[in-house]
Amino acid sequence: MMIKEVFILLAILTVSIHGCTSEDKVLLREVTAITLTEGKMTNARRSPAIKQLECVGGSAGCDGFRPKVVLCVNAGHDGYTVQWDCKTEMESKYRFGKKLDINCEGYDYLGDSYILRGSCGLKYELDLTSDH
Repeated sequence: MMIKEVFILLAILTVSIHGCTSEDKVLLREVTAITLTEGKMTNARRSPAIKQLECVGGSAGCDGFRPKVVLCVNAGHDGYTVQWDCKTEMESKYRFGKKLDINCEGYDYLGDSYILRGSCGLKYELDLTSDH
C-alpha cells in the first residue's frame, strides 16, 4: 500500500514540476507583443483552438478588406488586464472599430494570469473612416 502512495506522489510532483517549467507557460503581462495572422488558428491545450484573427462587424463589414497580419503591442497593465495597441497595414478609409479584444487561453484555468504561448486570438470590428 505504501508503494502505491509513493508512486502517486511522484506522479503528482512530476506533473507539477513539468507544468511550472514548461516553455509554453507565459505570464500574460510579460508578453511584449503578439503577431496574429489571417487564416491561422491559435495553439490550444484546455479548450478548442480559435482563429487568430476574427472580424466581428463594424461599419466596413467583414466581407471586404481583411488584415493579413496584425501586430499587438503590450501598452501596459492596469492592474487587471493588459492594454493592447494593435496595428496593421490598411488603406486610410479603414480603421479598427471599438471592439478590439484579445483573448488568450489561461494555462491552468479560465482567467489564469499565465497563458499558453501562441493561444491568443483577436476579435475586431472594422470601421470606415470619413476619408472613404
